Amino acid sequence: MEYINENLKTPVCDDYDVIVVGGGPAGCGTAIACGRSGLKTLIIEKFNCLGGAWTTGIMNPFFDCRDKNGIVNELVTELKAKKSVGRILGYKF
Repeated sequence: MEYINENLKTPVCDDYDVIVVGGGPAGCGTAIACGRSGLKTLIIEKFNCLGGAWTTGIMNPFFDCRDKNGIVNELVTELKAKKSVGRILGYKF
């Protein structure tokens, strides 16, 4: 088997305390918790949006947001205050 051995020079653009790989529910929760703790946090996601299966799959219309605490409650409260997509599409938060 043949291998290619190259020395890559990748510039370092910034420094972070925490780098979270994956913007699904667990990655988002981790990044938010780290950021709120005062850590400089970077989240890396392979798709063009955060949320994992909640946003790239078919799960979000069926995700039960009622009577939840924590970050889910914060997101729902913010969506309601902004009269955002949920209301337009008829989803009931």
